[in-house]
Amino acid sequence: MVNIRTVAPEEYGRVEAFYRRNDYSQPIDHSDVLIVAEAGSQICGAIRLVHEQGATILRGMRVAEAWRGKGVGRLILERVDSTLGNRQCFCIPYRHLGAFYAAIGFVEIEPTAAPEFLASRCARYRERLDLDVIIMVRAPDDRHPVSSASGASTRTQEE
Repeated sequence: MVNIRTVAPEEYGRVEAFYRRNDYSQPIDHSDVLIVAEAGSQICGAIRLVHEQGATILRGMRVAEAWRGKGVGRLILERVDSTLGNRQCFCIPYRHLGAFYAAIGFVEIEPTAAPEFLASRCARYRERLDLDVIIMVRAPDDRHPVSSASGASTRTQEE
């Protein structure tokens, strides 16, 4: 069983350790909202909601390799959807994950339609790191909740 929950700031060190093990090195701020998937006491997935320059940004979606393909990412997105409520949010995912994020209402936008700092970040990812990424936004009126019928043998635990 996998439990999905928002972690308290005093637990951020555990999440940072999970991120390091899963090739994510961006610093976590105590104002970030961290959502984790846990199997027992082990974190098997995580994501961050970050407030930058007046915008909410979804960052750092990671699922441990042993848990990929088992619905953990979709469960995390379900929690993101309920956590965001009717707030706008941006993300810069790999292009091949566009449909995954679209499940909770994210739509691809041109960089010129995004806040300038995100357009610059996207350009840096594309040019310097050669990543095939896109910018997406989840507008308050574009919500499309994820179905819980993912076929996975996991469930969420509300806290």
